[in-house]
Amino acid sequence: MSEIAYQNKGVTAKVMAETLKGKSLAAFGLPHLKIMDILPTNLPAIESNELRLARNLPEKEEQLKVLAGILTFTDKVIDKMYAKRLKEEMQMTLVGQMLMDEGIQKGREEGREEGREEGLRALIQDNIETGISREQILEKLQKRFQLSETQAEEYYNRFSEEL
Repeated sequence: MSEIAYQNKGVTAKVMAETLKGKSLAAFGLPHLKIMDILPTNLPAIESNELRLARNLPEKEEQLKVLAGILTFTDKVIDKMYAKRLKEEMQMTLVGQMLMDEGIQKGREEGREEGREEGLRALIQDNIETGISREQILEKLQKRFQLSETQAEEYYNRFSEEL
């Protein structure tokens, strides 16, 4: 019985392939994609060529549509290796690039803040160790780091307690 079902599936796939081969997917909003072949299988045959095709589309919006379609369609059937390739391709898209840029920017901001605090700590503690008065240190903080009087006092109290 399964042999007959498989044969029927093969006949159906052959008829569909002959009918649909070379047809555009423009009706689905993907005018640059064409049906290459229909195979008698339970799983879709998607290769990295589709991913490269998506990247080569002229408009970013079309790239995203193709990748979103592939993702949606294959979410339940792709293996880990294909998922990794898809991830790499998506990183090259506008959204992927935006996410990467956002992460880099956040890292830079955190690094700047840490560096600023290290500078504040060093100035405060070094000046205390050399006997500079509290008032002079607060003036330096306000001048060199553009801090308000309240901010300068908060940093002074925080870092002078570490000594």
